[in-house]
Amino acid sequence: MIEYGRYFNIAVEERHCVYCDTYTEDGYHFLMQCPLYTELRNNFIDRRFTNNPCTENFRRLMNCKTETQIRNLAMFIYYGFKTRDDFLSSQS
Repeated sequence: MIEYGRYFNIAVEERHCVYCDTYTEDGYHFLMQCPLYTELRNNFIDRRFTNNPCTENFRRLMNCKTETQIRNLAMFIYYGFKTRDDFLSSQS
């Protein structure tokens, strides 16, 4: 929503998560916090990043260099967007 809102001139404070509705849906929330993606997070993201979700661990994860971590992060993002789309479809 953080990107979508930019294109449609939605104020940042109004770009809420489609699932939580109380948090701004940005990269940090999507990757580290949102309960909609807990199972994906457990499957694809190393626990050393998610056991203590904070901006430092988010930064470390986004700057990872190993092929496995990069692949897993890509898989999380891919399936996260699919999960998000499925959730939105079920709300219609």
